Amino acid sequence: MNFLKRQGPNAKYILTVCTGSWILSSTGLLDGKRATSNKEMFNVIEKTRKIWSSSGITAGMDLAYAFLEYLTGKGPADAAAGFLEMMVNGEGDDPFAAKYGLV
Repeated sequence: MNFLKRQGPNAKYILTVCTGSWILSSTGLLDGKRATSNKEMFNVIEKTRKIWSSSGITAGMDLAYAFLEYLTGKGPADAAAGFLEMMVNGEGDDPFAAKYGLV
């Protein structure tokens, strides 16, 4: 926790997946910011200028894709997804939303 509290304010970006946002929240770094966690919110990916968060573990791959697209553009992100044989899910593509009563 102390490491996050010390380094977080100066970090260019912070990415968190699943319940990692609960840990990040306890440091105060999410105060006043939107974030998501494992089925706490419908959105698969929430992003601010600095902090990006995703819901469950496999949504972390979609977070990585979205972040790569943000940094480098759609072409390189699509190339990386193709190399990994990854099916990219965008915002609103949550196959578990109905299961958890979120839609």
